Amino acid sequence: MFDFFRKKPATTPPANSVPLEQSSYDIAYFILPQYVFGQFDRLKELCEDTPTAAGRFFYLLACQGRQVEPDLESAKEFHWRSGTFDDTRSYLVLEYPTPPPFDLGDSDPVSMAESGQLMVLAPYYSLILHGGNGEMHYYILGQAPLDGGTTVRKILGGGENCNLGPGPPPSLDAFFDRVRKIDAITNSGSG
Repeated sequence: MFDFFRKKPATTPPANSVPLEQSSYDIAYFILPQYVFGQFDRLKELCEDTPTAAGRFFYLLACQGRQVEPDLESAKEFHWRSGTFDDTRSYLVLEYPTPPPFDLGDSDPVSMAESGQLMVLAPYYSLILHGGNGEMHYYILGQAPLDGGTTVRKILGGGENCNLGPGPPPSLDAFFDRVRKIDAITNSGSG
């Protein structure tokens, strides 16, 4: 009976696991671009027809890519949504598990890397816009290296990773608003 009240040892992830932030990063920057620009119909069908399974599917792909054992509880933290973005386009969005705060502050990134400290700027959301004139647009709202802020990035069909500057607070509505502003600048020809 007294064993119940004893302090239990902390559970540690399996030796062959990677942090959830790394899996999220792998999905956002390596796995999803392949689907967005190469297998969009499959991505759309999967995310709209089975959004719960789709989140877990992409997490499993990230684990498989790193040859680590997936964790069922972690797989449940990836959520797909779909809807209408504007008059001519629809969206698919993947919400990642909320990453722990990140701020390099006064740290020396070179020393951190040499010491083996893992530095992952994890994503909060991946947004895929489709429809309209047939173009695909893929944006990521992720962590910034300083002050706990965010950045907006756009991945292009050729694999280019474009930094679009500081992002909004990590909420889906704020991210949508920022992307609409980016679109307005891009479509006006002044950006």
